Amino acid sequence: MLIVAVAIAAIILLATIICNSGYVQNRLISMATDALEKELNTEVQIEGIGINLLGQHVTAYGVSLKDQQQRDLVRVKEIFGDFCLLPLLSGRVALKECRLSGIDLLIIKPEDGPANYQFLLDSAKKGNQKKNKQSKNKVFQLALQYAKVEQLHVRYNDKDYYLAQAAYSDWRDNRHLEIKGLNFKTDNHKPRRNHNKPHRGAFDEGHLDLMADMGFDILRADKDTVRARLTNCCIQDTIAGIDLNDVKADILYSDKHIHLSDVVVQQITTRIDIPQADITLPDKASQKSLYYRADSITARVMLKDIAKPFSPALSRFSIPLNLKVSVDGSAHEMTFRGIHVNTDDQLLTINATGIMRNFSKAHDLTLHFEVHDMVAKPGIKDKIINQFTVKKYMMYQIYALGVVKYHGSFDILWRKEQFRGLLNTEKGDVDFEFQLDESTKYLTGRASTNALHLGDLFNMKNLGNIDCSATFKIDYSKQRTAEMRKVKGGKLPIGEVGADIRSVEYRNISLENLLVSMESDGALAEGLVTLKGNMTDLMLEFSFTNTAEMQKIKVKPRLKYRHMIEPE
Repeated sequence: MLIVAVAIAAIILLATIICNSGYVQNRLISMATDALEKELNTEVQIEGIGINLLGQHVTAYGVSLKDQQQRDLVRVKEIFGDFCLLPLLSGRVALKECRLSGIDLLIIKPEDGPANYQFLLDSAKKGNQKKNKQSKNKVFQLALQYAKVEQLHVRYNDKDYYLAQAAYSDWRDNRHLEIKGLNFKTDNHKPRRNHNKPHRGAFDEGHLDLMADMGFDILRADKDTVRARLTNCCIQDTIAGIDLNDVKADILYSDKHIHLSDVVVQQITTRIDIPQADITLPDKASQKSLYYRADSITARVMLKDIAKPFSPALSRFSIPLNLKVSVDGSAHEMTFRGIHVNTDDQLLTINATGIMRNFSKAHDLTLHFEVHDMVAKPGIKDKIINQFTVKKYMMYQIYALGVVKYHGSFDILWRKEQFRGLLNTEKGDVDFEFQLDESTKYLTGRASTNALHLGDLFNMKNLGNIDCSATFKIDYSKQRTAEMRKVKGGKLPIGEVGADIRSVEYRNISLENLLVSMESDGALAEGLVTLKGNMTDLMLEFSFTNTAEMQKIKVKPRLKYRHMIEPE
């Protein structure tokens, strides 16, 4: 037996030496390239082949495949295959392990034509049709127990994807795929959107550097169906501030449809749970378009988690918010149904619906929400304001409003935010509409009320209810405000207000049809109240420097005679 074993080993060793001779290698390369070129109908190149019968493996070096325009579609630095020797003796190849390293893929998929790899799919389809369905003796058998891809680079149109490593293992029907170092980069060769703009978030689709690690258990893999479990997933972009610590989900793919269940998305302190979600993928053949739906999404949100990528102003916002929402949509719009937000202490509750449209262009993106009811109880308003590093204006008035209820709507447009609705407070109701213009940095709008307890709001005992309409324009430019503060100081907002007072109570006297105008430079607010008469107008000049100390307001009466020179 020993002699037989030695003889077999010697034969295998001799065969290995022969297989790796220059003549045999050239013949093998020629046979392999001819067969692949005939099968795929394109140019194939192989720089070298190494065969080790004793170690039962084969290695191919410098493999490249051209597309129909003679561009390198695939380039592989090294392909290693581990095969079984015994089936080889009967003319069959049984591959049990495969490793590929140094891979470059070029994928070009134009909007108005076929992808550059379409000819491969066509060739594979024709090859399947030619197969003899009656044949039971397959020349090639794939019984992979382990496969590994290292250093993969994919150029997809103008985007780059990199993969450090992907490993597949199949051991006793336990199939697992582990992906490490999946990297997606974009660079539009322009400055980042937040360059010299510290108030703007770092997320910029033109400058991404996403890194991901993930693992999948392959529960089922048939021709048309794949069932898998995402066991772990971490996605980060340290510059843009993207940080998903872990994502888990059960995934079922079948016939251009993806069903997700038990989805968990975990950020630093934010957690999102999605019990069920369905995605229909676009398909030109069946004329299906993208559609997705997820009901009963629940989340515990900490807004500071999204501060760096989207809004640095939220960096200190540490009030936990509980969210419930259902979503559905397409490639062009997303609908939000049954939105409910509340704090743990129920001091803030919101119920709303919304829709987002025109995803493709930032200038056309619109977001509209209908707030069916919002309730903010005492204690939460100032608590929310304290989450931001901003100047605290008119805090006394905010306290004095008591319980605030609101229903209305708002729109978020390109560099504009528009709000409208009815505010119900313990001091009266206010109907309002205003707009923030990010281009000019001005807040403009109007407000009206028929019975607002103005005296209570400004701590002026002699002032009673007011019935009026007003327009306003407030400057919220940080640059202009900072320049003014250097010169004049002050604690007031900068802007102007004009009001038409239909009636107001002052010292138990009811006054009607008053006109009010007021301007503030940030340090001093000056205004004029006019009561028109038949021959004379009664006027009151007033000024103040602090809305929290309105009892210190300065008032100066004046008379204006019509068509006459006003006396000193």
